[in-house]
Amino acid sequence: MLRGAGDNGRRATLADVAARAKVSLSTVSNVLNHPEIVGEEKRTAVRKAMKELHYIPNLLARGLKTGKAQVIGIVFYDLANPFFANMAQQVSREAKEHGYTTIVMSTDQIFPLEKAHIEELVQHGIEGLILTSAGMKYDHLLVLAALGIPTVLVAQQSQEFRVGSISVDDKRAMSKITQHILAQQAKKLLFIDGPGTIPQHIERYAGVRHAVECFAPDGQIQLERTIADAPDAKGGYSAVKRKLKKDEVFDAYICINDFTAFGAITCLREYDFDIPQDVIVTGFDDSVVADLINLTTVAQPIEKMSRWAVKTIVSSIQQGSSEMMLHELIEPELKIRASSSR
Repeated sequence: MLRGAGDNGRRATLADVAARAKVSLSTVSNVLNHPEIVGEEKRTAVRKAMKELHYIPNLLARGLKTGKAQVIGIVFYDLANPFFANMAQQVSREAKEHGYTTIVMSTDQIFPLEKAHIEELVQHGIEGLILTSAGMKYDHLLVLAALGIPTVLVAQQSQEFRVGSISVDDKRAMSKITQHILAQQAKKLLFIDGPGTIPQHIERYAGVRHAVECFAPDGQIQLERTIADAPDAKGGYSAVKRKLKKDEVFDAYICINDFTAFGAITCLREYDFDIPQDVIVTGFDDSVVADLINLTTVAQPIEKMSRWAVKTIVSSIQQGSSEMMLHELIEPELKIRASSSR
């Protein structure tokens, strides 16, 4: 059977779906456009009928008819990072549950590219935007608010009431990791940061400094910060290797994220360092990478953040307002694993 074909080989219609599911045409329409107002039993029956008939909604036609594309844009700054790849998948899945499709773009932490992608998404008629920004300024996002397009930052705190946000408390999270490291008697710490001025990176370094100042005020702790070429495995590997070539060895390597920590650990093991007996390594995100390499890290609840972001966007779209967005700050959860437990 061809995709989108009914029982007799022709393309399935809404009427075919309604007949198969034994519901009205308006119920099928509501499942497509406003699933939240349809009971679970009827939603299930309609979706089962669509699957059986291989019915594919014509989203473009729906957009032309309603004047809305029912599309949410997703812009993240590094889809190569497993954390953001997983986040994009979760957001897209959640958006689909609300009847929206998604367009996903990556900026590679290039702020001008972020602005260009957002302009392109607006031209495609997006109704909302979920992103992690590569910049510190929100001017381009406030333009979206003026256009009536609600915007939510994920894994990043917003400093603007018209731009919503949900994130872990980055500063508090890194402070907790550093306290744990200090409890392992580490005296010489290296913070491996990423390039640029991404807000959460600034907050994370502030958290490390805060813990050192508060919990080791006697000046016996040496803290150094180095900038990786990129906040990824290659960047973490290169950052550590540059230090080792200068015979600079640290008790603990506090990495900006799990992806960077993976590179750091790879390099350290090539130099025959035992982790954690010789050196401690930590990350941030609790991505699939962290679980695979037994990495101590901070959990970022991807499913919770994705669900909250989409729900906030959809609610704003339905209310026709983007002037006052919600903000959620999550208490960080430290995941202690073998990379730091002596």
